[in-house]
Amino acid sequence: TYRASNLKVPGEQQVPATNLQNGFRIIKEVQKRYKTREAEEKEKEVGAGTLGR
Repeated sequence: TYRASNLKVPGEQQVPATNLQNGFRIIKEVQKRYKTREAEEKEKEVGAGTLGR
């Protein structure tokens, strides 16, 4: 099987897993920033709509 042919050598760097973890963390941060920005824009729209009356 693939796993059997992909044996880890002692002392081998585990860079791909680190890269995946960093990528996952960065994606989550970007998603969080996007959601907060969307929420702020909605608040501004709602606030501007009520102030104009």
